Amino acid sequence: MTMTLPMPLPVRVLLLGSGELGKEVTIALKRYGCTVIACDAYEGAPAMQVADRAMVFDMSDPLALRAALDEVDVDLIVPEVEAIATDELKVAQERGVSVVPNAYAVQATMDRQRIRTLAASLSGVRTCEFRFASSEEELNAALEEIGYPAFVKPTMSSSGHGQSRVDGPGQAAAAWANAAEHARAATGVVIVEEGIDFDYEITLLTVRSWDAASRRVVTSFCAPIGHRQDGGDYVESWQPMAMSDAALAAACQMATAVTDALARADAGPCLGLFGVEFFVRGDEVWFSELSPRPHDTGMVTMVTQRQCEFELHARAILGLPVCTDLISPGASAVIKSERPVDTPAYAGVATALASADVVRIFGKPISRAGRRVGVVAARAATAKEARVIARRASHAITIEDATPAPQSASTNDAPHPKEETMTDHAPLEAPGARDEEASSVRDDNPATFPEGIPVRDVPRTTFEPRASNEVLIITGYSGAGRTGAARALEDLDWYVVDNLPPSMLPALVGMMSNDPAAGVHRLAVGVDVRSRTFFRTLDATLEQLKGAGIVYRIIFLEASPETLVRRYESNRRPHPLQGAGTLMDGIKAEEHLLAPLRRSADEVIDTSEMSVHDLTRRIRDIVAGEKRPLQITVESFGFKHGLPLDADHVVDVRFLKNPYWVDELRHLTGKDEAVAEYVLSQPGAREFALGYADLLAPMLAGYLAELKPFVTIAIGCTGGKHRSVACSEAIAERLREHGHSVRVMHRDIGRE
Repeated sequence: MTMTLPMPLPVRVLLLGSGELGKEVTIALKRYGCTVIACDAYEGAPAMQVADRAMVFDMSDPLALRAALDEVDVDLIVPEVEAIATDELKVAQERGVSVVPNAYAVQATMDRQRIRTLAASLSGVRTCEFRFASSEEELNAALEEIGYPAFVKPTMSSSGHGQSRVDGPGQAAAAWANAAEHARAATGVVIVEEGIDFDYEITLLTVRSWDAASRRVVTSFCAPIGHRQDGGDYVESWQPMAMSDAALAAACQMATAVTDALARADAGPCLGLFGVEFFVRGDEVWFSELSPRPHDTGMVTMVTQRQCEFELHARAILGLPVCTDLISPGASAVIKSERPVDTPAYAGVATALASADVVRIFGKPISRAGRRVGVVAARAATAKEARVIARRASHAITIEDATPAPQSASTNDAPHPKEETMTDHAPLEAPGARDEEASSVRDDNPATFPEGIPVRDVPRTTFEPRASNEVLIITGYSGAGRTGAARALEDLDWYVVDNLPPSMLPALVGMMSNDPAAGVHRLAVGVDVRSRTFFRTLDATLEQLKGAGIVYRIIFLEASPETLVRRYESNRRPHPLQGAGTLMDGIKAEEHLLAPLRRSADEVIDTSEMSVHDLTRRIRDIVAGEKRPLQITVESFGFKHGLPLDADHVVDVRFLKNPYWVDELRHLTGKDEAVAEYVLSQPGAREFALGYADLLAPMLAGYLAELKPFVTIAIGCTGGKHRSVACSEAIAERLREHGHSVRVMHRDIGRE
């Protein structure tokens, strides 16, 4: 099929999938005069709200999709979801309708078996080890070959549905059942993937577009996007993701190889934007998955790029020029509904926009628990700062049910609104637990225990989001360095509590101050398996905080088993989970227990090769790059009274003439102008004082780099009254000119 590029406008587009990504693509296409027919399985889908026409049918049903294609006359078919009868797209393409990017690419990328096999066959493309299984018996055999941990996934699914982590043979049956239940299509096949110990994941938005000058298709890339998932579903993303030049080059090469292969396999130029996912460890890169459409993690580009991913996709498929320039670091954070809502209403948007740059409410007609209903995006000087802003802004938005309540026959029968509070000693329940149980202490006739003693009115903690407050959860493997991380935060004026039972965390957060200038507004809490059975409440506690609008970050510390063994053997302490077993038994048990928490962490720090100072630097980088200035003390003293015990540097200025022997100056000190002039006007005196201060400048910078918090410079003369005092003042002033904060002390004035 021959396609004229750029395409003559306007173009008629059949959009298969009308979710939030399809909505933004529709808006971008309509800016170029295109007619968009939005299709999905339910009425009122987001893209339908802005399209020219809506069609509701099951797009995975070949007959229904064929009927829709017969009904409408379109130039382009743009798939935006996975649940499509892809064989019908091949038929439509053969009839002369262009499929974006092409029919084969859509088929291949929606089937993990096909795309993974294709990628693995390409030179220079590295994938994790994988196997396919069509029965539970084959699954067990594949797991034995791959090894543990491994991941089992349906060959056709999306957003993490049907995926399972398998840590041992006993979990295979549950993984098989989960894949069968949540697969997009009943293929009867699962993929078993090697569990790679990667540092992070990225999405590399890859654009195949028409270059009018060279009259050929060219491939370009957006800056890499880092992202965090929860249960396989995107939670936040940021751009740019810091990675080595070698790793980025490898990712670009692999993305080009895979997209070129998809283009060669079928008709047409294969234009559009591809979301290509990779695992990264150091300079090593593994191809993971590919979507031939805008990617949910790419919503961050609405604030970071000159042309966002939706504009890039629209331009590319129309044959128009594209630009992938990054204009600012930024981050996105999703807005999720915590419960089913029939008629969603959104509060807090104005609060969110006070700090964030973009809020997108998707406009989904109903919301189920855990459903993504919007996104917030923010720019900042760094991606780290943007992540904090975006998360806080997303938590400011709440979803309520605007469905009118049924009229009661009597106002006296109307139920009382439930308090959004929690008792300080009631068991912490998972979200959705019955409020009646938590509020039982409010009963009109409370039970008594012992008999005759009424239950007291339990104080409750009401949560209020505080934009000025910061909460860090420090956790990870025992022996990985939580104590060092806590000390680093204490040095940065954080309030640190270690080994806190998780159920006590909400009450502690509720005590934080709203005033950044007073009270506690930065809280770091160490939580780990030492809290024993209390640790099991951590997940529920974090959900409670999230539901209350409290923004928190999780820092997870880890180290290699070899490092942990060495550290435990050096301090001769047992592992908290060791029990009657070996040290390695305890380490493995903890690794298994904390695996879900590690996956949900905002930052994972491997301390295996870190010194205490390295860890401190990393912690300071994480908390918005905070640095504490070097505390410099310049201290004068008299040698006859002894050296200062805490001096880092000692300078002897007894080579200068002593004002003590000048009768008019004897009763004065070096702080008096006459004495200072006498001392510093001597040949070489002022040059010495200023030159010494200049000599110290690079040394002081080194102290900062090595995290030495203070330095004392001692300037001595005979009695500590004249020469040392005058020189101390001059040296201190010079250091201030270098930008340092300097305190001056005169130890021995008045001792004569």
